[in-house]
This record gives sequence, C-alpha cells and structure tokens, in this order.
Amino acid sequence: MMFYSPTPVETWQTDTFRAMGSQISVWLQAEPHTAFAIFAQVERLFAKNERALSRFLPDSELNYLNG
Repeated sequence: MMFYSPTPVETWQTDTFRAMGSQISVWLQAEPHTAFAIFAQVERLFAKNERALSRFLPDSELNYLNG
C-alpha cells in the first residue's frame, strides 16, 4: 500500500539552537532562502525574551521587577 503525502519532505526546513537553557528545534515548510530569514527572526525573538525574562541575568527586566 502506498501513502500519498501532499507535502514533499524536501520542502521542510529545520533549525536547532540553544536558548533559555533548552535545545530549540523549529520546523518550517518553506523554500530554503525564506526559511533561513524566518529562522533568524525566531532566534532573535528567543534571545530578546531570554534577556528580558532570565532570572540569571542581573540586568534582566525580571530581576528588576523582583528587586
């Protein structure tokens, strides 16, 4: 029996990076050049949120609020 996949596997792009003490994996169905730009945005978003929400960074917004 053959299964039909409407989306060829070749169109899925992946990116893996470290953020917030975890390994983050992102899967995206897009052309490589488009995925590359979106992956960069996702990594920047995680970095921005980590800077603001980290309890380990003395100058984070969370540490400022916790006083």
